[in-house]
This record gives sequence, structure tokens and C-alpha cells, in this order.
Amino acid sequence: MSVKNLDVACAPFFQSLESKSFFQHLNTDVDLVLSGLLGSSVLFTIDKAYEAHKGIHLVIAEDKEQASFWMNDLVNLRSGKDVCYFPESFKHPTDFLNVNKGNVLLRADTVNEVSRKEDRGQIII
Repeated sequence: MSVKNLDVACAPFFQSLESKSFFQHLNTDVDLVLSGLLGSSVLFTIDKAYEAHKGIHLVIAEDKEQASFWMNDLVNLRSGKDVCYFPESFKHPTDFLNVNKGNVLLRADTVNEVSRKEDRGQIII
């Protein structure tokens, strides 16, 4: 299914009152929190929000598995453009002495990428 067909299939969702209210608030200087969305509707909403308002969009997942799924789906949805991954620095959530060096490098790359693309914006997961 192409992205164009997905837009047609998701049109009823984006025409709902809740979606219209959400997209109206994008042009204001308020922080928005999404809740109650299921499955891929989260990603489609993030993608549409990014298209409507370029800027830095920070997406916080519940765990690293969810972040990985969202990252892969957004990379495929956006053709690999403007999506960065900002992983945790530590190997275990409760052990702050063991640093995951690979993730530290990914975090540094994400910070560098965002600082270079201030005018275009990014989606950071």
C-alpha cells in the first residue's frame, strides 16, 4: 500500500474533531501530549503533525522496544528523512555505572544532526 493510499484510508481519522483540535494547536507555543491512540495511529499523527508544523518533535516511547518499532515505522513512512533515534546511555535502566558506548555515539550523532538542521526540523524518538 502506498503512502497516498494510506492518506486516503486515514482520512476519516484526521477529519475527526479530536484530530482537528490537535492540529489547530500545532501552530501555538504549547506542548502537546498524545494519549489514547492505538497502533499506528500514533505514527500517522506524528507524521501529519511534522508535515503541518516543521520543527523539532520529541517523541517519548514507553520502552526501547516500542521506540525501535516507532523508529523503523517512521523511517519507512518518511523515507528515512528527518527521523533520529536518541537511545538511553546505560546498559540497564537501574545501573548508571555501565555505559553503553554505542548508544552514547548514537546520542552524539542525533545531537549533531539536530544542531545542523535547526531550520528544517527533526522527529526525535
